[in-house]
Amino acid sequence: MCFEQYVLLLLLLSFLSQLVLNSAQESKQGRNCSNFSCGWFEEVRFPFSNVDNPECGLSFMNCTEPDQPRVQFHENGQWYSVNYIEYSSQTISIHDQNLQNDLKSNRCDSLDSFPEKGSPFLSISVTEETRPFFKCKRDEGHPLPPSEFFKDFSSYSGCKNHDLYFYDDYKKSLPHLPTYMSNSCSVVRLPLAPNDYGNGIHELTTLWDAKFTIRWKVDRDCWHCHSKGGQCLSNQNGGFRCGNLKGLATGLSGIFVTCMVFIFFAYRRHKRNKLAASTGLISRSMSLDSSLKPDPEKGSTYFQTPIFTYKELQSHQHS
Repeated sequence: MCFEQYVLLLLLLSFLSQLVLNSAQESKQGRNCSNFSCGWFEEVRFPFSNVDNPECGLSFMNCTEPDQPRVQFHENGQWYSVNYIEYSSQTISIHDQNLQNDLKSNRCDSLDSFPEKGSPFLSISVTEETRPFFKCKRDEGHPLPPSEFFKDFSSYSGCKNHDLYFYDDYKKSLPHLPTYMSNSCSVVRLPLAPNDYGNGIHELTTLWDAKFTIRWKVDRDCWHCHSKGGQCLSNQNGGFRCGNLKGLATGLSGIFVTCMVFIFFAYRRHKRNKLAASTGLISRSMSLDSSLKPDPEKGSTYFQTPIFTYKELQSHQHS
C-alpha cells in the first residue's frame, strides 16, 4: 500500500469518526416519541408532538389544560384551541380566540387571513369555506368617497377605522382592486359564519367565524425519515437532513472499527514485505560478495582469470 492510499484512508477515518460523534451526540438526547394523550384526545401522533418532546414532531401540542388542548404550527407562532384531529383526511379543526374577540368587539384593524405557515417540512392550508372581503382603511377617519367599484358590494361600516366590502354570495370571487385603491384596501379571507345574517348586520360574528379547518401535508422525505425512526432536521444550507436514525451510530462505529483493523493489518503486511525485501537484498549482496572474493588457499577464478594458491605456486617453481 502506497503513501497516498494511507492518506486517503486517514481522511476517510476522520470523516467517519466525525459522523460517529455527531450521531452519538444526537442519540444521547434519548427521544421518547411514542403516541401521547392530550386532553380528550386519547392518541395524538406525528406530525404533532407534546411540548415536552418538541423534537418528535413538526407542530406542537400543549396539553397542560385538560379541557382545552392547544396547537402551535411553527415555532413562536400563535396557539390555537383544538376541536378535533382527523388523521385519515389529515385535517385539524382549530379555534382562533383572538379573532373571536375581535369579531365580537367589531375591531377590524387586526382582521387578517389565516397565516398558512407551517414548519420547514410541514405545509398547512385552510379548507373551510371562506367569505372574502375588502378591508379598506378610512382616510383620517372619513369614509372613502363613493366608488363605482363597490356598487355591487354589501358593506359593513361598524369598525372604527375601516370599511368592509363583500358579496352576499360568498362563492363569488372578488375582482382585482384598482391601482389607486391598492394602498388603502386589502383582501381578507375568513371562515363563513354558520348562521345567516338575514337583512341586518349588527356585528361581525354574523358574517365571519373564528373556526378553521386546516389540512396539513408532510414533506415526502420527512415522512420517509420518520418511518425509519429518524428526526426531520435542517442542514446548514436550510435543506433536509434525517437525524437520529436508529442504529446509525452503531453502524458507523462498525465501519470505523473495520477500517482501523484493515489499516493495521495492511500496515503490518507492508512492514513485513519491506523487511523481507531488505533481507533478500542483503542476502543477495553477501552472496555476490563471496563469489567475487578469491580464496588464497583454495584458488578460484576472477572474471575468467585463474587464481592460484600459494602451494600451487611453490610446486610450479620447483618443477
